[in-house]
Amino acid sequence: MNDTAKIGIAAVLLAVGAAMLVWASLDPSGTTTLLAVAAVATTLLAAGSLLMGSTGTDGRMV
Repeated sequence: MNDTAKIGIAAVLLAVGAAMLVWASLDPSGTTTLLAVAAVATTLLAAGSLLMGSTGTDGRMV
């Protein structure tokens, strides 16, 4: 996978994760739903960050 694709996928993961956290904060009525959304969003943010950090010609973490 080239760097452009990695950066694009990472940007989508980060944007979706951030949007999910904002959405979850707007309606705190359902505790289970809130926890599930927060867990998925945090996972997406972490995956996006790791993917963004692995860009480079040799694939090492920067």
